[in-house]
Amino acid sequence: MEYSDISYLEFFFVVVPSHSVTFRVVKDEKTYYYMMKAAKVEVDGKIMAVVLGFGNVDARVREEREYQRKLEEALTEAKIAVDSKTKFLLHISHDIRTPMNAMLGFASMAKGQTENKKQLLTSLGHVETSGEHLLKLVNDVLDFARIDSGLVHIEPEPINIPFLFYEMAENFRKKMDRKRIDFKTTLDL
Repeated sequence: MEYSDISYLEFFFVVVPSHSVTFRVVKDEKTYYYMMKAAKVEVDGKIMAVVLGFGNVDARVREEREYQRKLEEALTEAKIAVDSKTKFLLHISHDIRTPMNAMLGFASMAKGQTENKKQLLTSLGHVETSGEHLLKLVNDVLDFARIDSGLVHIEPEPINIPFLFYEMAENFRKKMDRKRIDFKTTLDL
């Protein structure tokens, strides 16, 4: 079958009534996009002619490519955000369990120390400290949600690192003592 033969055109247009090809032309180191479209003209079910059209589709192709690039960029940013939130939730769940376990442990110890007021007050103080730490974590999570939604402006504030270190070390020390694990800490600033 030769390309000039009408039976070839009938075969070519059997499934799709028109065909188009987008191609690019590089001229003077610049790329231009064009489209060629072929459509059949039928009379009584027979192809009588084929109409060819050429057009410059440079602007449309560039817009489509820019739109595709933006979609890919947004998808990448969304994947990064989801990954970051997943990692954050994994870490925060651990950070929430630690003071919760400390609170439960100290509360349990306090129940058995009703005769020793000093030990009871010490245990209750640790429960309070762990509760405050847990409340701060929950507030931080809520703040992150507000920041993520654009509702909060971040204000840096000073922190007493030795005090925070001491609180955390005491929470861990009690847990380690219950498990009979030697636990030593040092703080070098």
